[in-house]
Amino acid sequence: MGMQGSAIALMFLSSLLCLPPYLAMQMFQRSCRRARRRGLPTTRYSLAIYACLGAFLFNLAVFAVTVRALAQGGGDFGPLQTVAVAVAWVTFWLWLFLAVSLGRNVRRGRGLR
Repeated sequence: MGMQGSAIALMFLSSLLCLPPYLAMQMFQRSCRRARRRGLPTTRYSLAIYACLGAFLFNLAVFAVTVRALAQGGGDFGPLQTVAVAVAWVTFWLWLFLAVSLGRNVRRGRGLR
């Protein structure tokens, strides 16, 4: 695999690890703003935002460590990478669930359903 293949693999790895927590965090931020506009408590959304931010930063750090190890000729897929993939997997399904359920609520509220 040449340099171009390595770049594609690294982009895939960064997307796999970092995109799901980022998307979930964005979804919670929108929900928090919506709750704030309606005068509802936002504590749970704020906690969820911080949890997603922590997941994003953890996965970003794992990605950086993995890239560094690969650059030095090593880079086994170990327990740290497994945990990062698990975190990404959970946040992906959380994001998907929220996207679908919030989409339903919006359709109901606008009379589109």
